[in-house]
Amino acid sequence: MLASAWRWLKDAIVGTLAGAVAGGALGWVLAWDKVSLNGDFLTFWRACGPHLFIPLWMGTVIGFAARIDRDSLLGYFLAMAAGMAAGVLAPTAYGRMFGTPYPVSGFAATPYVLPLLLLTCGGVAAVFWRATFDKLIN
Repeated sequence: MLASAWRWLKDAIVGTLAGAVAGGALGWVLAWDKVSLNGDFLTFWRACGPHLFIPLWMGTVIGFAARIDRDSLLGYFLAMAAGMAAGVLAPTAYGRMFGTPYPVSGFAATPYVLPLLLLTCGGVAAVFWRATFDKLIN
């Protein structure tokens, strides 16, 4: 029993780290013109974190949730629910992390549009992650 608990913990850590790396990479791809090191690692999070935070947050939550129940259909629903919750809570987590509300403009600034977009993207990303990359991680 202890061996299976250790294996699940190891899988959860690997899944969480893989999700965080994938989310951070996706955030960098989406905001490649705003994210650069410029040789300064001390101010990297302050300068680049706002552009990477939401994909990093969602990737981390999805990576962890995808490892909960890997052998059943319930695992897909749990991962999708976690991805949707991470999407809806992303602006709140952003505000808590950086002390300012998430900057929204354009079509996403219309009432209820940003939460619905993040909800949809979180659910789709979780199902995609679970059906592809999570299968590759052992």
